[in-house]
Amino acid sequence: MTLVLRSSAPDLRDLAQGRPVLADARTGAPSGLRLVRWIGAGGMSAVFLAERDPTVGSRHLSDIAPTLLAVKIVKPETEHWLAQLGMSSMDLALREIEALVRVRNLRPPSEFVIGLYGSGSALVQLENDSALSLPWIALEYVEGSNAGTTLAERIELAGESGVDPVRAHRLARGMIEGVRVLHRLGVIHRDLKPNNVFVAGPVDVETPKIADCGIARVEGLRLATVQAMTPGYGAPEQSLSALRPSHQNPLVGPWSDVHALAATIFFVIAGEDWCRSEPAWNAGERRSLRTSRRLHRGGPRGRRPA
Repeated sequence: MTLVLRSSAPDLRDLAQGRPVLADARTGAPSGLRLVRWIGAGGMSAVFLAERDPTVGSRHLSDIAPTLLAVKIVKPETEHWLAQLGMSSMDLALREIEALVRVRNLRPPSEFVIGLYGSGSALVQLENDSALSLPWIALEYVEGSNAGTTLAERIELAGESGVDPVRAHRLARGMIEGVRVLHRLGVIHRDLKPNNVFVAGPVDVETPKIADCGIARVEGLRLATVQAMTPGYGAPEQSLSALRPSHQNPLVGPWSDVHALAATIFFVIAGEDWCRSEPAWNAGERRSLRTSRRLHRGGPRGRRPA
């Protein structure tokens, strides 16, 4: 049984080779999870499909965890970058864990925010023979389909015909409810965008799920803030965080998520980004839905723009 994970890739894409057991970095105790394959990587973490072994009990994993889970592991380069700011990858993990624990403790929990099933740290041996203890989070696995897994994929696959108003309304309502739940629990997401919304189920009954709370601001959690945002979706006041990257920006609040949510809903309806370029975003330029070439015929005023 392999208890130390090994990788020679910056994005950890070879970490799941041999289907290793995910074990505790400090004690070596198995978590009850086995990595199956690499799914992909974002700016700060890599995501893996994992299988749960129901015969293994672990304090790191919920007893009600399903057989298949998505496990997110912070990338080594993220750990090195945060160290330069006097922070660690555990700061990211604790932020996301606390946010999702609050959602999980709701009765009933919200279906519009991704589910949390466990967390821990794993020892990862790197190509240069150094070893890092990297945090992992076990999340609800949203299985991909022909319709796509993320909101970005699903809207892209809708093609030139666009998203019909009924479907757009259903997606928008779900995302609004997910953001409302987070705000009610004292969580400001700070990075809402189509790639951070997963969508479960077939197109006619799909459910959007807000994900990736790694840079969220969580009320009552005293951790330094990571400066990060996506131009075109992040609110203008978030760009000021770059001036003091490890301090909280007092101008950021729930309204910042509302800006990103509006831009994301625009993407659903129009099939295109609200801002077409970073210079346009910096200049405060916005555009009408009717300028989109992928607007559904049932959209505003019942016809496409010329």
